[in-house]
Amino acid sequence: MHGMPEKPMKRSWLWVGAKFFMAALLLGIALYFLDWSAISTSLERIHPAIFTFAVLLHLPGNVLLALRWHYIVRSDVPLPVLEHIRRYFISAFINLYTPSNIGGDIYRFLNLRKVAKNNWHMAGLILRERLIGIAGYALFYLVCFAGYLLTTKSSELALPNIYWFGVVCFSVGLAGFYFAPAIFKQKSSFLRRITRTKFGEMLSVGIGMGRFGEIILMQTLSLCTCSLWTLSFLLIAWDLEMDVGFAILGMVGILTDLVRLIPISIQGIGVREGTFAMLLWTMGFSMEQGFVLGLASYLAVTAAVAAVGGVAFIMSFCMKKTPAGTA
Repeated sequence: MHGMPEKPMKRSWLWVGAKFFMAALLLGIALYFLDWSAISTSLERIHPAIFTFAVLLHLPGNVLLALRWHYIVRSDVPLPVLEHIRRYFISAFINLYTPSNIGGDIYRFLNLRKVAKNNWHMAGLILRERLIGIAGYALFYLVCFAGYLLTTKSSELALPNIYWFGVVCFSVGLAGFYFAPAIFKQKSSFLRRITRTKFGEMLSVGIGMGRFGEIILMQTLSLCTCSLWTLSFLLIAWDLEMDVGFAILGMVGILTDLVRLIPISIQGIGVREGTFAMLLWTMGFSMEQGFVLGLASYLAVTAAVAAVGGVAFIMSFCMKKTPAGTA
């Protein structure tokens, strides 16, 4: 009986190992087809002070995301704001080692389900945060797209089809996102059957976006976070002497971050750098420039998340235990 948990544990480590292997493989393939001397030259241009400042730009963004989580869950999980921030930081740190950011979701579910109404309700709150995050991405992409059109001369407008395709998908998705609660409340027999199930309860909680003012607050926090994130990328681009604007980097960053959620490697390593390079290549930059910018930018993201993870563990020592348990 004592040996029974070993097989699931072995499978878990094999699964994580496979993801790390895939990340290394994808990164290696990308590097194989690129000019190493150009990559080396570009990396040497990045000043440590600039990179450090780029990392620091992500820290307030992580705080804003933690506050967004607090506002989403506070009425259902009545914990102090600092406690929600601490747990969110730990979940963000866990996400560094799991694909599609699922590890942090599992941590929050297991850590908070005893405080929530029930397991399905807690799962619905996590789903709600995911949906609000995706809606924030969509809104930021559309803002960047509009900004690009307004600030670029008509003679220089030459956005590749992938960016226009993004506009269509995000516009449709955003509209569906905000109309979903109204559709779900329709009293058709089919919807009534769904709402009576546990899955229906989770879905109902997940798409319950709240009042108009709450939606504005959530998306304001999302837009501010995305802006800080893009500013960090822009700072590194300037250091690399790349003439790329905020709007383009915003759109490239959003598309790349969505692609990297495909669960084939840890944190999308290999996928994100290749996608970033390809998207910038469509705008006239070399693959090497795009790869180095993507590599350095996501290293800054990783360093910032590791830093907030450290902050969370320091907070764990400083704060008293809560009724819901500790991390």
